[in-house]
Amino acid sequence: MVKTSKTLAIRQVETGDREFLLRWRNDPRTRKNSRNEEPILPAEHNKWFETLFGNHHSLQLIGIDGAGKPLGQVRFDMDSRSECAEVSISVAPEERGKGLGKKLLSLACGYIFKKTSVKTLKAAVKKGNGASVKLFKGFGFHELKEEDKSGLVYFEYRKQEK
Repeated sequence: MVKTSKTLAIRQVETGDREFLLRWRNDPRTRKNSRNEEPILPAEHNKWFETLFGNHHSLQLIGIDGAGKPLGQVRFDMDSRSECAEVSISVAPEERGKGLGKKLLSLACGYIFKKTSVKTLKAAVKKGNGASVKLFKGFGFHELKEEDKSGLVYFEYRKQEK
C-alpha cells in the first residue's frame, strides 16, 4: 500500500472488492460516461474480475480512506511493447464532488511509474464527461485530438524524468 496522507491511500485490487466494483461500474453516471453504456451483468463482471489477478497487462488500484473504506478505483491497461498504458478512473458515487479524483490519480500515477516500465499514459474520455476532462487536463494530461466519431477525446501524459 502507498500512503501520502491520512485520508487517502491506494492498494491493489483484492478478491473482496468484487461486489462494490460491480456496483460502481453499474452506477448510472458511470455507465453514461463509459464507452459501452449498457449495464454490466454479474456473470460478465465476474469473468472480467477474475482476469485482474495474475494479469501483467492490467493493474487495478483501489483508493481507500484511513479506515480502509474504498473511495475509488484506477485501472491501467498496459502495452508493454510501447511502455504505454491507458488509464481509467472512477470515484465511488457517494464520494464524488469531494476532490478525491486528482489525489487518487496522483497516487496511482506515482505507483505505476515506480513499479512498472510505463512512461506514457493515455486516456479516452467522452466529450460530455466534463469532470474527467477537467481532471485529466488539471493533472497535466495534454489533449491529443478532438472528439472522434465515437464521441471520445484523447489525452496523454508523459512521465516526468528527474
